[in-house]
Amino acid sequence: MEQKIRSEYLDMVCGLCILHIVVSHIFQAAGMTDCSIYKYFHVLFFSMSWFFFKAGMFYKKKICLKPLILVTKD
Repeated sequence: MEQKIRSEYLDMVCGLCILHIVVSHIFQAAGMTDCSIYKYFHVLFFSMSWFFFKAGMFYKKKICLKPLILVTKD
């Protein structure tokens, strides 16, 4: 069986996006949204959409080979 090689750069981007989301929420909870550091964090505005993009990259349509049998009670 052939072992698949995992792309580490995708995991690094996801880790960066998760850190961005966590730190942004900390700034919002502390009421520091007017801070200049918080404003610079918006450079990574794509963090949530990245997860949708990544999920689409690995989506595989599964084909159901088993016939669907409906059992009804009479």
